[in-house]
Amino acid sequence: MRTHKGCGSEGLKRPGNGARVLSGSRRITAYSYGTTTAAFAVSQTVHTVDTVVFLGSAGIDPEAAKTAADLNAREVYATQGKADVIAPGGILGSRFGDPRLSPTAESWGSRVFSAEEQHLGGEVRSANGGHSLEGSAEGANLTETELGRGYLDDRTASLWQIAAASTGNGDLLTLSDQSLTDEQIEKAKDRAAGIYYAPGRAVDAAQLAGAAAVDTVQAGHDAADDSLQGAAALAVDVLQEHYLPNFGPSEHPLDPFVDGIQREVEAGIDRGQQHFNDLVDASQTIFDSAIDTDQKAADDYFKRHWRMLEFTAGKLVRYFGTD
Repeated sequence: MRTHKGCGSEGLKRPGNGARVLSGSRRITAYSYGTTTAAFAVSQTVHTVDTVVFLGSAGIDPEAAKTAADLNAREVYATQGKADVIAPGGILGSRFGDPRLSPTAESWGSRVFSAEEQHLGGEVRSANGGHSLEGSAEGANLTETELGRGYLDDRTASLWQIAAASTGNGDLLTLSDQSLTDEQIEKAKDRAAGIYYAPGRAVDAAQLAGAAAVDTVQAGHDAADDSLQGAAALAVDVLQEHYLPNFGPSEHPLDPFVDGIQREVEAGIDRGQQHFNDLVDASQTIFDSAIDTDQKAADDYFKRHWRMLEFTAGKLVRYFGTD
């Protein structure tokens, strides 16, 4: 059975209604937006479907199936040619409304097979050339597929494998974790995330480096102050012990004066240390504020360009992403 955009899942989920049943088996092949409809049907059907094959899917609604395991099917296969830009466009475009999931993504869990050129059944089978089920004599372009390179065209790798999967011979297929397109999308996401977060990471590194430098300076200054206070205390002790001896049980008359000078010196050192620390903290605050301002400007810049990219992608999907 092929299902297309516009087919109702209510009719599909009743066994035998709109589906061709052979020898007691139930096998479904769905294409483009028909995969979205079929997923709803197979998630609700009374009887377990033997095999489901999704071609060039425009995405699966997570309300129907978050993963292939949510479908009432024994085996779920999916494929998408790398030349098919309409199918992933439909999935990406769904982000502007109700996001759909790619059945050829590793995270969705279907049995993914390649639609690219390969040796199957004793001969070399052609690669898929676009989104169409059948190629057109008009030639290849964004919305048309080259003659002989549609998903169901004769002597294509996709048709041979669809036939194998749909007749219970899925063991003849060479499976992969995900389609080439999904793999490229994941890599693009990683690169985009790296670019998007790079300014923030650089700022964080700069702030950490600045904080470490400030801590080092403050630690050095504190050590110098401690040494100065220790030297002053030692000088007072030497002065009092050797040059200001006590008079019997009484201290030397100048001892209180010397102790007062020592206290003043220590207080002056403490004030200097506090003033220095305040100055360093203020400098660090100014530095952090400047970096935060630059980071916000960088974030705003990337967000503006990302929104423009999403807007452009949405326009392209709405223009080209219909069957």
